[in-house]
Amino acid sequence: MAMTKEGKCRAQTKSLSKIDPKMMERIQSLRLMDDDFMTIVFSGDNKLTEFLLRILLDRTDLTVKSCLTQK
Repeated sequence: MAMTKEGKCRAQTKSLSKIDPKMMERIQSLRLMDDDFMTIVFSGDNKLTEFLLRILLDRTDLTVKSCLTQK
């Protein structure tokens, strides 16, 4: 059974409403350039890492073969 975009948004909103308000505040304060958040987002995702590096370095010839985030 396919879910409509509206139904998916409603389900996500319902899930988010279950998060502790203090935790939600911490999550909302994170930015992609925050060390911990970036480590999780880019961990093992070569395409995403390549995409961001191409933007930051203004290079379309860059290819990421592998990425390893800090531990």
